[in-house]
Amino acid sequence: MKKAVVWLVGLLVLIVILMAALVALSPVFLNKYKDQIVAKVGEAVDRDIRLGDIRLTLFTGVGLRLKDVTVSNAKGFRDEPMLAVSDLDVKVKAMPLLSKQLEIVRVILRKPQVLIEKNEKGVFNFSDLTGPAAPAPDADAEKAKPAPSSPLAGLLVSRLEVSDGSLAYFDATSQALREGVRVQHLALSLEDVSLDKPVPFSLAFGINRDAEDIRLRGTLGPVGKKIDYETIPVSIQMAIPDFALQRAMDLMGGQPPVLIESGTLKADTTINGDLASGMNVAGSLHVASLTLKDPQKKETQVRGLNLGLQKELMVRMGEGKIVVQKASLSADRARLDLSGEVLNFQKDPSLSLKLGSNDIPLSGWDKIFPALAEVALDGTVKAGGTVSGKPAKKIQAVINLSSPRLAVKLPKKAAAIDSAPERMAGQWIPSAEAAAKTSAKGKDAGGGLPQNLDVRGRIDIAQGSFDNIPFTQFQANYAKKGDRIDVTDLSVRGFGAQGSATGRASVNFGTAKPSYSADLNFSQVDLAAVQQSLTVRTEKIMGGLSGQLALSGSGFELKDMEKTLSGNGDLKVEGGALPNVNLEERVLSAVAQKLGLPVATLAQMAGVEISRGNQTLFEEFHGIFRIDGGKIDIRDAVITSGNHGFSSTGEIGLNQALNLKSRLILRKVADPGSKKHAYYLIDEKKRRYIPFKVTGNTGKPVVTVDMEALVRGQAQRAIDEKKEELKDKLKEKLGPESEEILKPLEKIFRF
Repeated sequence: MKKAVVWLVGLLVLIVILMAALVALSPVFLNKYKDQIVAKVGEAVDRDIRLGDIRLTLFTGVGLRLKDVTVSNAKGFRDEPMLAVSDLDVKVKAMPLLSKQLEIVRVILRKPQVLIEKNEKGVFNFSDLTGPAAPAPDADAEKAKPAPSSPLAGLLVSRLEVSDGSLAYFDATSQALREGVRVQHLALSLEDVSLDKPVPFSLAFGINRDAEDIRLRGTLGPVGKKIDYETIPVSIQMAIPDFALQRAMDLMGGQPPVLIESGTLKADTTINGDLASGMNVAGSLHVASLTLKDPQKKETQVRGLNLGLQKELMVRMGEGKIVVQKASLSADRARLDLSGEVLNFQKDPSLSLKLGSNDIPLSGWDKIFPALAEVALDGTVKAGGTVSGKPAKKIQAVINLSSPRLAVKLPKKAAAIDSAPERMAGQWIPSAEAAAKTSAKGKDAGGGLPQNLDVRGRIDIAQGSFDNIPFTQFQANYAKKGDRIDVTDLSVRGFGAQGSATGRASVNFGTAKPSYSADLNFSQVDLAAVQQSLTVRTEKIMGGLSGQLALSGSGFELKDMEKTLSGNGDLKVEGGALPNVNLEERVLSAVAQKLGLPVATLAQMAGVEISRGNQTLFEEFHGIFRIDGGKIDIRDAVITSGNHGFSSTGEIGLNQALNLKSRLILRKVADPGSKKHAYYLIDEKKRRYIPFKVTGNTGKPVVTVDMEALVRGQAQRAIDEKKEELKDKLKEKLGPESEEILKPLEKIFRF
């Protein structure tokens, strides 16, 4: 009985205490003192804190509900709350509290809003709350410490939920983020939070819109009694359903490098593992119908491009390594496969990758890249090689290209070189003004080529054509280092049944006017095939070309080449023709007109068979030339035919102007029958010839007989004949002593 009374008294005391607690913690009591509590907290953190309502709940478990909580922003930042929560609801189980265990039934946050800002000085709006940075801990001391006990030990949460949350970030130091980025419609859910088993979760949010853009779901843990973040298992599935890429323009600032007109992004990725042993990352990414425009010219650069990425990676955070087990990049019908590893990716990444492509079809790309609309491509190309180095310093790539068949046809405006040879170069090579802009940063900055990427490799094309010129067995080594591109060991067959070419070439884009050099050798190149695509030019030469050419200069415009282009070479053309001019007809017509003879009669006397039509046929052309000062200096160029030939010296300007002194060499000369028909001269080799000039330009050459030279030569010839007659008479009169007597006279009178 005594024990029953004691137990009853104790129960009454407990009831009284609980009733007193209920009265003390009633909404009236809590709200009475909330302003004082909030003011004290606000004073401590130098923030204006407001609380709409606070109440205790007991019927479904001990709980606390706060409504309309706001924390003001720091001074000097936006006039918006740094933190705002519409409703915070925390509910715990009562009985486990008696055993010093905290079992949370639920934590619910409704419409939480967080604002993070960085001003122009790099200071965040929460910097005054965090205090000065703590000194870095001693590494040995940290290792000696035991693993910390989890602050969540003994904590159980049945449900954690965040609904309709938002996070805004503004960065005054970034042009792209000055206007801010907002994570909206944020929804987070965790179920059955425990330290001893995996915790399911889901997360979804939108970017700058009140709708879902990214979804994550999976499990975290078990965490364990001791915290070791590197061994916490994770299993996450991330999905981006359909993200309109045009929305990314809001993150590019006021001067975007490109305008995204349309395109959607879809991605699916899975992450499994832990930081210590490694995390497997696998999934895909697809971009559909990407269309880009030039922000300045508003011209379409890319239209309807489809991109894809398939990846299987192993990320080892402890080693700072990413192992690329398999990755495939695709752009329309082109695919590039990658494998290898990335070392030290957290600080100073270093690449070591192998790559290879499919047989990429070359036709149809003009529909995606409008800049290729005037260039017709056909065939396939395949790439393979390696990429290594550090992106922050220098990347070296070895890329070998091969093609069983490749055809390229240039646009008409580039192939049709009329009176301005610089027009073709201008289609593919930046102008001097454009190159000057790229190198305006200084010599060390380099030119228009990426400085941290060097590429070398080999090109093999089994057969193909370049602007209607067929070729086979094209092979060359190439290397891009800094601003310099070198092509060596070049060889190709084609340009006719027996044609071939070998040589090397290099271009340096490191200056405002790119410098270049080339050494080429030709053998039996069919000039008709080479010039077939140059339909507008009429100054063609037909035949099989052999010889060598060395060139160097800087700048690709005519005014630059006239100042800097230099070189030399020797050429031979066999079995050819000059289809734009009939040299025999023009020279003999001019002489016949002076002598009052029919052209046919003079041709018969000269032993010359005039070619039919507006052409000059020849068996062989050979000559030596030098290029300097905007002119091609022709030295002893000779054209031979069956019964006559031509020789020329003089200049051909890079602007196509002609200034040549030439000779029509006669091999079979008939007796004119009269002294008045002395129409030819005799050179030092005892050859008979008619002098003529070639002026005008290569498109419309003007051929005129050099009457001044002809008259002067004939006069000299008459003088020489008189000299010989006088010498013969003197020898006859002087007798045997004539040779000794005439020697000093020959020096005086130049006999």
